[in-house]
Amino acid sequence: MSFLLPLFPLTVIRKALPSDLHLIISLGRTTFYESFSAANTPEDMALYLDQAYRPDVILAELADPFQAYFLIEWEGEAAGFIKLRERSPLAYFEPDTAVELQRIYVRATHQNQGLGEQLLHFACDFGGQKGISLIWLGVWEKNLAAIRFYERQGFVPFSRHEFMLGNDLQFDVLMQKTL
Repeated sequence: MSFLLPLFPLTVIRKALPSDLHLIISLGRTTFYESFSAANTPEDMALYLDQAYRPDVILAELADPFQAYFLIEWEGEAAGFIKLRERSPLAYFEPDTAVELQRIYVRATHQNQGLGEQLLHFACDFGGQKGISLIWLGVWEKNLAAIRFYERQGFVPFSRHEFMLGNDLQFDVLMQKTL
């Protein structure tokens, strides 16, 4: 099964490979910083980014058969990515019934072009092709624009959980959508 998917003439989504390690790290650090630095301290941002985007962490995720990164390219340039994780560690779901959309980020220079929506549809199609019946995600409770975006896409809140950003305890709204 190939996951190379031309969406619009200028857009392609492709599975990330180990050779994309530095691209994923760069995109992840840049997009996370663009999205959340204004609402968090520089120290907490640095701690989180240094932990979440270490090369050994990303390489292990790329090697894990139950995790996958997919890059979205616009006119040949990487504009964002998603990270999907099967076999959720949350007790809410039976094994093999849900896929987690663990990360979805689009560079600020490419926002408002429909790329986030394309990535979200791709994630839902990915789960559906694997016979998975549900997709879920966590979104920072203060990120109201993202919560509204997911609600427009058919996601509904079902719980919340803790998320450590550096030394700052924050809370994510957990949202799900039946596929």
